[in-house]
Amino acid sequence: MNPELGGFDIITPEKSRDWLVIGWFTPDYRGLAERFAGNLNRFAIPHHLFAKPIGSGWDTSRKPSVILEAMDLYPGKTIILMDVDCIINGDIRPVLNFQRDVGFTLTPRRRRGYKQTILTASSRVAVFKPTPASRRFAESWRELCVPGTNDEVNLVACFVRNGDVSYAQLDQRYAAWEVGEKNAPPGTVIWHQSAHAKATARTLRSIIRLAERPFRRGRSRAIKAAAANFGQPATREAAE
Repeated sequence: MNPELGGFDIITPEKSRDWLVIGWFTPDYRGLAERFAGNLNRFAIPHHLFAKPIGSGWDTSRKPSVILEAMDLYPGKTIILMDVDCIINGDIRPVLNFQRDVGFTLTPRRRRGYKQTILTASSRVAVFKPTPASRRFAESWRELCVPGTNDEVNLVACFVRNGDVSYAQLDQRYAAWEVGEKNAPPGTVIWHQSAHAKATARTLRSIIRLAERPFRRGRSRAIKAAAANFGQPATREAAE
């Protein structure tokens, strides 16, 4: 075990599936990653969360490197990159329902007072199909993501520069809306609570209550189950 990692990768593989969720974490976020793995296990979602040493600051620029590492470990599988501070309360398989190389969320934003539209991207959830084009896209994204840069700004630049890679806009129920966001669509399955921004820790029950508030008409069985099982021990194995 590498002492800089504070432990092994967190892995619950499923050889019969042609897809899996991946993510990464540093030693100070291992507890959060283990809770996320418990959440994934509740819905039988195969996953590999990579343990990485602490870098400088909140360095999300590692994301494309982790994607490429997963592509090498799991050839032929669709890779679903997710932040470990995501919260799942249902079946995520519909996020795979597109016939393109990559999928993530792009949002056009109109600048108030200007005749300009700014394109922003979210890398909270990103899907990479097992195609040569998706690998080229990940490699291009990695080249842009030098330490200290913003991975989502670089994701937009990568999208613009790689017109030969086919892109799909994710179903917004799986776009990892921030907990409490009033514009989240009914039936949202993947939520997000920014680990580096929250001032106090919340239990999953309280997070889900907040997330449901804008459109709740009764608590679903899936959400109850997710809350009841959040934090269950995750399967841990050493990375190869």
